[in-house]
Amino acid sequence: MNKKRDIFAELCEGFDALAEERQGKITLRSHQVEIKQIKPATAEEIVALRKKLNMSQPVFAQHLRATASAVKNWEQNRAKPNPQATVLIRLLDAHPEIARQLAQIV
Repeated sequence: MNKKRDIFAELCEGFDALAEERQGKITLRSHQVEIKQIKPATAEEIVALRKKLNMSQPVFAQHLRATASAVKNWEQNRAKPNPQATVLIRLLDAHPEIARQLAQIV
């Protein structure tokens, strides 16, 4: 049997728990998360990856969901990819087999 979640009730429960925690009635579990800054992918890194994948700039751009002109600008050091694009570029470099799966995402 597939039971539907009551998101509103879950949110209310969460807010109630937060209020009780602030009043000192309960202790909630907490986690510290440190998000490290990422250095943008370099032009050399991008060109090497694109050649490793045997892709033209437009095809590589399609896989990254970027424009061909953006990839061209990255490769010519006129612009830097944003952190999300950099993570995707580094992920593709580490796992080139993902390229085919990226192409299938609609």
